[in-house]
Amino acid sequence: GQGIILAGPSDAGKTTASQRLPSSWTSLSDDCTLVVRDDKGQYHAHPWPTWSSFLHNGNQGQSWDVQSSVPLKSIFMLVQDKVDSVKALGTGESACMLYETAEHAWFGLDTDYDQTKKQQLRTRRFNNICELTKAVPAYLLHCSLDGAFWEEIEQELF
Repeated sequence: GQGIILAGPSDAGKTTASQRLPSSWTSLSDDCTLVVRDDKGQYHAHPWPTWSSFLHNGNQGQSWDVQSSVPLKSIFMLVQDKVDSVKALGTGESACMLYETAEHAWFGLDTDYDQTKKQQLRTRRFNNICELTKAVPAYLLHCSLDGAFWEEIEQELF
């Protein structure tokens, strides 16, 4: 009933981590998530299609129920490492990391906007991320290719 986001730039390991989760976990998407704040201030995570799947490869039979969502409990920024571990991030650090990740996700989608509109959208995105990091805790997740990184997450959250 609660969701987490495994976030990071391209090649951080989001898809690999998503595919390695045990059956007790449910992966709603493997690359993109839309975060929406409701009128009560609660953040919800919606699975979102990976744009590159459509732009470069066709959709390859994948589907996402973008109408469904889960309350967002926390965000984990992925870092590839040899040992699994979790470290809490401050709001400033997590805002900077999430902004960089959001810029990667947004890349190429604003080609029809002039510079003024692009700057307005960047400012709005940054302000939204700052609000998000005040309400939802973020962590740095060092993730190995063969460890049980989800146990580190569970230990931090429960």
